[in-house]
Amino acid sequence: MGEHETIGVLDKASQVFFIHLRTELGFILENIMVFITDIGSPEALIGIGVCAAMLLVMKKRYRDALFLACAGTISSIAIYFLKHHYARPRPENVSWLIDVSGFSYPSGHATGSATIFTALALILASGRSERVSWVLAVAAFVSYSLIAISRIYLGAHYLSDVLAGGLLGTSISLMFWGFFGAFPAQSDGAES
Repeated sequence: MGEHETIGVLDKASQVFFIHLRTELGFILENIMVFITDIGSPEALIGIGVCAAMLLVMKKRYRDALFLACAGTISSIAIYFLKHHYARPRPENVSWLIDVSGFSYPSGHATGSATIFTALALILASGRSERVSWVLAVAAFVSYSLIAISRIYLGAHYLSDVLAGGLLGTSISLMFWGFFGAFPAQSDGAES
């Protein structure tokens, strides 16, 4: 079985699973999934990012604010270009429970939320114990995974769309964290 056939099988299996959940759990789960997917919307993520960056600037953590802004911006640009490059249509054999438009791959909600939540976890973990760092990493992963799951449940994406988005967003944040980490913290006036 080729790589594309394997991905197609996984995409189909996840659709069948979530369609089954829809029929079993119905209206209550649908409302929860819409709420969760809204947290990963571009508007919500921009709001979260801007508020976090403003707080960082007020604390004179300029490098961290710039890191967050760069990661978020590059993530948005990557989403746009990759969606138009691959031009993958949205799932056609399921009913969408929300209004969707544009291309499917990679999931913008998954990419954006993975970028922002990973970036925030890295910022908050800086200088903290290993245990706290792990808790923050798990919290970021669970947060963007729930958003990714909601996108499949609502019929907006395939499993491969959200997996690619989560990997892309996490990679962007880690790449920029490594880049910004190469500069000394003392230069940004960070409080110890």
